Amino acid sequence: EGLFSGGAILSGVKNYLSLFQAQENLKHIRVEPEPLENHGKNTEECIRHGLYIYINGIMDYVDSLKIKRVIVTGGDAHLFMKRGWMHDRDIVLKGGLVAVNLFT
Repeated sequence: EGLFSGGAILSGVKNYLSLFQAQENLKHIRVEPEPLENHGKNTEECIRHGLYIYINGIMDYVDSLKIKRVIVTGGDAHLFMKRGWMHDRDIVLKGGLVAVNLFT
């Protein structure tokens, strides 16, 4: 209890979209990771569907690990709140303070 048991750092939604927006013909793409009724039928819908799969894949994987408490941070943390995970935007700073206190 109270110990960090492991974690992961993943690319966020903005970074995911920047891969596509780097292409001149896709600079206009602005999508939200909301589900479509069907698979995408055009480039923008397909990117949106891929983003939805990415986010839900992360959540499904974490759920499969049966972790009791999940804390998310970062600019896209709000996308994971549907699972009841906790959000702590300052967790990295808090972890740094704990480390300083342990080693000083």
